[in-house]
Amino acid sequence: MKEKTIIIHSQVSYGYVGSNTTSFILKAAGYDAITIPTVLYSNHLGHRTVGGQPISDNLLENILEGILKLNILHEVSTIITGFMGSVKQTEITANFIKTAQQKNPNIKHLCDPVMGDTDKGLYVHQSIPEAITKNLVPLANLLTPNKFELDLILKQNLTNIEESRPLLNTTFNLSKQKIVVTGCMFASTATDEIDNYILENNNCTSISGKKIALHPAGTGDLFTAHLQLSILKGLNLPQAVSNASKALTASLKNMDLQKRTEFDLQDLLFSLQVIKNC
Repeated sequence: MKEKTIIIHSQVSYGYVGSNTTSFILKAAGYDAITIPTVLYSNHLGHRTVGGQPISDNLLENILEGILKLNILHEVSTIITGFMGSVKQTEITANFIKTAQQKNPNIKHLCDPVMGDTDKGLYVHQSIPEAITKNLVPLANLLTPNKFELDLILKQNLTNIEESRPLLNTTFNLSKQKIVVTGCMFASTATDEIDNYILENNNCTSISGKKIALHPAGTGDLFTAHLQLSILKGLNLPQAVSNASKALTASLKNMDLQKRTEFDLQDLLFSLQVIKNC
């Protein structure tokens, strides 16, 4: 029996961001996903209009309690956390992760600390980044912040990952926590490339990819989805990051050629085909 992934993330009626993307990629590849929404929106927040709202804290807590009562945690390998709709949601989610790991110590927490991005600013309420940093980051076995989000967690604008190792060591437990920092463009980065850094077992490595002049909403979600998929398939972290980077870059390049700026179903399917051919 293949292991299941619990996804606590945003859900939209239209489009491919949040759990719409993550759950689809995993399920299409044959891996089951259990999705719990933190917000219910008509579409992502980059559109001019949006309907919906965060789900109530009581409802989120009730859903998570219901998951615990199903007694299925022995089937779960990973809990992914993403977009949070309130400070309280980060606390409720943290308590769920702790309880789940008490029942099954083998469960890993993949924290995608959705906060914003360099070119778009914050995606969430200004109180959320600190709450994620306080409540969810310390519980993570694997973190996937982009450069903007890592700066918010560290409360400092990093100009070089290697030179910032002392600061990273004071914030994270790098002997136990693994970090993949995406979307880095430092002075050392080639102008037509973008760097992803892997911090694992106190070592730091980088994987460069082609920079595509296109940044649709949901790029981080597609990257994290393929990262988790590759990990479920048994790949090590550098291999998983390489696969996720290839899937995302190829999909963006294909979208750019077709002059499209929003992820569509065809892009998710295309990304799966890219990995299949690797």
